[in-house]
Amino acid sequence: IVTPIDKDHEAFLGETIDEIAQTKLKAVQKRAVIAPQHHPDVYKQAQSLQKHSSFKIIRVEKNCLKFEQIATKIAQEEHFASYIRSNLLVAMVALEELGIDVELEYFTQAKLFGRLTQLQPNILLDVGHNTLAAQALVEALQPNKYTLVYNSYKDKDYQSILSILQEIIDDVEILPLENERVEDQEILEKSLESLGMKYTKHTHIDDTKNYLVFGSFSVVEKFLEVYHG
Repeated sequence: IVTPIDKDHEAFLGETIDEIAQTKLKAVQKRAVIAPQHHPDVYKQAQSLQKHSSFKIIRVEKNCLKFEQIATKIAQEEHFASYIRSNLLVAMVALEELGIDVELEYFTQAKLFGRLTQLQPNILLDVGHNTLAAQALVEALQPNKYTLVYNSYKDKDYQSILSILQEIIDDVEILPLENERVEDQEILEKSLESLGMKYTKHTHIDDTKNYLVFGSFSVVEKFLEVYHG
């Protein structure tokens, strides 16, 4: 399954969308279920590689219509954001390609902790950490406003991520992380200042504010450690 490709882990995958798509698609052996993509280069790479290899391409948007009714019912019952519903359709197309009948009861516990998880009425968690994840959150959460609990690794495009999230963010609380991969706080603060975003250090939860905890698995994990004491 090839999920939506964007710039991420460039040190390992490549500097451009074209290079990243090529790296990921070259891992395909027989067939690829390709989720709807934001970058046309992904489809171009898939078609190019298909000509020189023997693998089959299954594009989700051309094969998901028969599952729309089931996906809509599950999304309504589980209060899924649009991007999670899209992921559900990808899974259904993949099951069909594997010869497994898609049944509603398979997805009665389809929630995935860490993707727009409501920890408390005023606390949302999401482990997304690239620009596509940020765009998906804005679409799902606007016009609501949040205090963003955040930190980032050095190799993430946090300037672009924060710029996208700005639409739904009132202020930022930086969550300290002890990891050599984490960006220097001074540099992160300068980035926030350049965007005109107010920031402080995260110390506690204010029950009068709404929080979005976002940045990576490490950020969410650390927040849960602090939150649960």
